[in-house]
Amino acid sequence: MRMNRNRWLIVMPLLVMAVALRLYSLDADPDWRLDWNPGLLTDEAFYMHNARNQVLFGQSNLDEFNNAVLSPLVHWLHVWVFSHFGVGYVQGRLVSVVLGLLSIVLFGRVLRVAFQGAGRPERAVSHAAMLAVLGAVWLAYEHLYLLYNRTALLETPAAFFCLLSLWCFAEAAACRTRWCAGCWGILAGLAAVAALATKLTTLPFAVALVVGAVSPLFREQWGSSDRMAKTKNVLGTLLLGLAGGVALWYSLWLLPHWETWSRMQGFYLRVQGLPHSWAEGWQAIQTALIGERYGLMQFLFLHASLAWLGSLMLMAGVWRSERLRTVLTPIEWVLLLWVALSWLQMMGMRIAPTRYTASFVPAMVALLWIAVARWELLRPLLTGRDGRSWGVRMLILAWLFYFLLLLVLPGVEWRTLEFPVLDSGMRWRLLLAALVMGGLGAWYVPRGWQVVGEKERWLNGFRSLFATHRASFAASCLVALGVLLNTPWYLSYFGSRTYQLKAFNEALTRMLPEGSVLVGVAFETPFRYFFVFRGLCNDRQPPQSLGATHVLVVGSEETLMRFWTSGADLSRWYTASNRVEPAAHPMLRGHVGPYRLLVYELPRANETGWRESSLRPRPYLAPNTLLKPSVP
Repeated sequence: MRMNRNRWLIVMPLLVMAVALRLYSLDADPDWRLDWNPGLLTDEAFYMHNARNQVLFGQSNLDEFNNAVLSPLVHWLHVWVFSHFGVGYVQGRLVSVVLGLLSIVLFGRVLRVAFQGAGRPERAVSHAAMLAVLGAVWLAYEHLYLLYNRTALLETPAAFFCLLSLWCFAEAAACRTRWCAGCWGILAGLAAVAALATKLTTLPFAVALVVGAVSPLFREQWGSSDRMAKTKNVLGTLLLGLAGGVALWYSLWLLPHWETWSRMQGFYLRVQGLPHSWAEGWQAIQTALIGERYGLMQFLFLHASLAWLGSLMLMAGVWRSERLRTVLTPIEWVLLLWVALSWLQMMGMRIAPTRYTASFVPAMVALLWIAVARWELLRPLLTGRDGRSWGVRMLILAWLFYFLLLLVLPGVEWRTLEFPVLDSGMRWRLLLAALVMGGLGAWYVPRGWQVVGEKERWLNGFRSLFATHRASFAASCLVALGVLLNTPWYLSYFGSRTYQLKAFNEALTRMLPEGSVLVGVAFETPFRYFFVFRGLCNDRQPPQSLGATHVLVVGSEETLMRFWTSGADLSRWYTASNRVEPAAHPMLRGHVGPYRLLVYELPRANETGWRESSLRPRPYLAPNTLLKPSVP
């Protein structure tokens, strides 16, 4: 069933609005509610640091922080854009906007091929074209994806390359000739390596792609040798593309930069990735599942509740129903595994910023629409009275009730989406209450469904009409509900948007003398800057040895107190003059949401000793060590 004119009249305004919202006030500060740490305010500059150096100073590597080694494709895109359109946040964010819009087009095509059976007509669903278009519209208007598309983070390019790879895989699965399928398979493998070369956290997608390509060999009874040969051809060429892409990536890029790449990836894996103990690993899993602060599942419930529920229901349906497992196409298996493995990856991480979810949000939206398209096979999950169906319903409803109970706790700060820290006793009482409510709800859902079925018998005169348009009506209602849930986020963000990063950079440009060098983010200033991370970069000597004259720090009150007292990063070399309120004497201050931006002038040495400053050097830092700082 194709989209008729009336539906296009609804779809087109949403698509235009989605494009406009990505471009409107692109120089505004990011929505800080999309992450639990200030990385949204700093990481854009981290990822564009080397491209900025290349365009402004003629050399990309001016210090030890070289993210271009980790993400060369995005680095080259930024260099090209900055060379032609100037250096700025807007120019860098436009790269993500364009890639985000292209990813939506790819997403719609992937859904259409999947719903048409991916070369297997018996697996096709009715209204495939309409469901694919509405799914793409949903993703275009989904605020969790749209607001990340407005930032120059790596998640949007990573999602684009993942969807590019999945699109190539979908075309390979739908091709009728082995030659055509082989070409698409090779391209799918190469694009998957491009995703890995953009951000290594896309590894779950690469694994899901391979497993999805292998799955038909174990799930089906083959009716013809041609079909078996085609599947093996797609799998073989996909593996060939992956192997060739990895070989090219290693020989042309990783090998010349292996020391830097391995050191930086090792730091992220050691400090942020792997837990330091079994207890810390269990705590990370518990936080991801039921954490009221920094929790992965609670974040997805708050920002993408329908996609989260749709993903859970489809996973549960696949576990319960053999028929559903048989009907799903390899494309749908890749999407399902992509989400499941991404969740597992974030659950096992020691530090898992919620901005990482942006790279697999398209897969979660796809699972929601697969659940709609395969609803007849999922319905027994709600209506079944067997123990397995009841158990699945109870767990999903208990999870839902637990997060709803968190929302009604006293002390919830709605403006900042901060929740009170629960003690273990309160947490377990809430969990017990949620399990009881989930169990009762799971018991009554089939009975409620039966009552609805009996009510439908009163509408016999309309049953044929409703049956004809049931899918389109349900899909349209789902889109309307998505608009209803996402619009308040846009009204809140755009209605109270700020331009603190822009104003801060303009103030720094006016206030600081020519030739200043900063520690921290000063992206839209003419000055050179660099970052100091203990164990990663620029930490083996005082910042003045690299020519630094000022330092810019970003964080909440709590993190700033720890910053100057922890002995890590800059506090290894300096201490604040006022230990009670270390942020009381900056030369420039600002804030974005709960995060403060503070600029200090670093203490500099002269012939008589340290020059006056709000910061003091540690006792072991002698003044004569900084008389003549070297400039790289």
